[in-house]
Amino acid sequence: MKKWLPLLLALCVLATLSGALAESAGTEAPSVTHHTVQIAGQTLSYTATTGRMMVDMQGSESQMFFTAYIGLKKEAVIRDNLRVYVDDFCAGLLGDRNLTVGCLDGRLTVPVTDGSFSEGGADPSSNTFGTAFGGAINNYFAAELGYQTDLLYVSFAHTPYSEWKYNRDNQALDQKTLIRNAMSRNRFMKVWVLCGYYDLSTPFFAAEWVYDHVFLNPENRENLSFTYYPSGHMIYMHQPSLEQFRKDAEAWYHAG
Repeated sequence: MKKWLPLLLALCVLATLSGALAESAGTEAPSVTHHTVQIAGQTLSYTATTGRMMVDMQGSESQMFFTAYIGLKKEAVIRDNLRVYVDDFCAGLLGDRNLTVGCLDGRLTVPVTDGSFSEGGADPSSNTFGTAFGGAINNYFAAELGYQTDLLYVSFAHTPYSEWKYNRDNQALDQKTLIRNAMSRNRFMKVWVLCGYYDLSTPFFAAEWVYDHVFLNPENRENLSFTYYPSGHMIYMHQPSLEQFRKDAEAWYHAG
């Protein structure tokens, strides 16, 4: 889904961690937190609660600030009307180095090749993890389970996404109502949301935005918690994050 606003802070964090932000701004690297960026004495902030950006600039100044904010060239930002989608960001962030940034995991890059992000052909993280998982599961089937087959194991199926029809009976999934009903009816239910800073497939700020619009009562909202890791979509693919997650999980379960 081309929802650009909740992605904005996630794009900035990834651009900062990649080192591309300072190059784009032509100055020192901006100071980035979850919800604000400070650069050249200016501050850009976004809050999921208000659902709007607060930019105290107009016209070309805003465009230049936005460009420095996410690390892309000004021409690309203007072309997209300040609404940069993930595919364009991954292709453009390190484009001057002829590199593509991973969508599932922005820590990974590969030289630009043919293919599309929608089909996984251009995403280095999808290709890397898909190959690893495919080889591992095929070896497990044959060597440990003794199961022999000529069927192809598909680690990530793109066909359902490309053929999905957004009609009245088959719209995009919206879990906000389900989450609110479940947590409101069961005051003991706890929800733990895990976020990877390098994940542009399910960005951390998009998750914050969704849960901030669930509109739970204060007593129920205390049962909702977030934890952030310097990983991509699959936290367990980054060893330090995996180890920290194990500790966090034990603490979370024991606290419950």
